[in-house]
Amino acid sequence: MVLCIIAAIALSVLGIFSASHRKLAVEAWKCVFNMVRLRPCETGFDEKIKAQIVGAVMLRSKRLAKITYQHFTLLSWIFVILTLISLLFFLQGVYFFVLYGNCNGPNSTEFCIYHGLTGGTGDTYSTIGTPGQLIPPTSLAGHSLGPQNAPVTIIEFGCYSCPFTAKAEATVKQVLADYNGKVRFIFKPFPLPSHPFSQEAAEAAECADEQGRYWDYKDALFARQAEWREKGSPVLLEIAGQLGLDSDKFTQCMQSSKCGGIVDSSFQEGLAAKIYGTPTFFINGKPLVGPEPYENFKALIDAELAKAPAQ
Repeated sequence: MVLCIIAAIALSVLGIFSASHRKLAVEAWKCVFNMVRLRPCETGFDEKIKAQIVGAVMLRSKRLAKITYQHFTLLSWIFVILTLISLLFFLQGVYFFVLYGNCNGPNSTEFCIYHGLTGGTGDTYSTIGTPGQLIPPTSLAGHSLGPQNAPVTIIEFGCYSCPFTAKAEATVKQVLADYNGKVRFIFKPFPLPSHPFSQEAAEAAECADEQGRYWDYKDALFARQAEWREKGSPVLLEIAGQLGLDSDKFTQCMQSSKCGGIVDSSFQEGLAAKIYGTPTFFINGKPLVGPEPYENFKALIDAELAKAPAQ
């Protein structure tokens, strides 16, 4: 039966492209159906396939062919188990890709992939690119921390709904603490369409900014990311209430389109910069993609500080 199951699936796939395999696929499924009903495979399909496999092995090694013939059922089960395990890993990878934008899940050290196909100028580019394709943004618009005349400017394009943007937060905070006064940090929202409530969260952060609480709201978004990714706007409103924001003003802001325009403008900047994943950082124009280790940030920042004129 094991052999019939494997053959039925394989031949069904091949039958899509080849008429010669369709007859064999039907025969294999009849064999499976009979065995499910605890009846023998009347077509002889299983013995036919077994003979072909053993015959092919015999051309290479008579001893191996004998072992294959004697333990054919056991070997078939081992093959099926390995196939099922591979299928499970494949399906897990697809699930993680849809949910997190990568194949390794929320604990991966990768980044959230942008699924768009066109850049801000209308040029096409790969959804999974390389840092070499990135174009440093010229605009310093965005949410900013640190002195405007700092020798090093770090621009981050991030998605509030991206687990890897959230993961990078600790490194960003450490950088700002260790290089206080030497670094200017600018955050530009780049909500990934594939992530749940990414646009709503970005607009909510802009509404919090209207009441002077952007950075507090941003921290809360990442702290409760899993919750609002699942439940959406009610949690976004709840966060505003917990921070003491004016609920009426916040709700009116969320219902208007003014903050949506700010977010869209930032998103278009990201497209023009050829962003292919979040978070993406530019340190004085030099790119880093993903939640890179602190040491990678430090190396770039120190190199830029070494080039800066003494103050």
